[in-house]
Amino acid sequence: MEQQLFVGKQSSKLDEKGRLVFPSVLKSSLASLPQKELIVRKDFYQDFLILYTVEEWKKFTNDVRERLDLFDEEQMEFWNRIMSERAMVTPDEKAGRILIPREMLDEIGVDKEVVFVGADELVQLWAKETYEKNRVSKDKNKEDAGRFLKGKKI
Repeated sequence: MEQQLFVGKQSSKLDEKGRLVFPSVLKSSLASLPQKELIVRKDFYQDFLILYTVEEWKKFTNDVRERLDLFDEEQMEFWNRIMSERAMVTPDEKAGRILIPREMLDEIGVDKEVVFVGADELVQLWAKETYEKNRVSKDKNKEDAGRFLKGKKI
């Protein structure tokens, strides 16, 4: 199956029922998929949520499972946390609204506004304030590119 790419960035506000409008720039990428559901979990390292297509979620969980010894108690507890701290959401067909569980939005500090960021095969969902606070300067990007890419031109 062809890998689905999500590209673009867009803000959205929670409506009175706690729903978000899934951005049209990202929604169009879902249109070609047989399964429209998205799996949501919190990032391990930063305060944002990750939205996976079902296919990408399967790849992610298979990769994690292959790296773990599920007969090791601590590793099995970690696996169980991954499996229990997720949700499935489906954008509605008409308006494209999605309902992310409130506790997940609270965990990343969402009050009213969010930013959806297409990150190739995934979508990141940030509280708008956190996203703005974590933006880095052009100089920092340049420095990191030099350090992480070992001076290779891209």
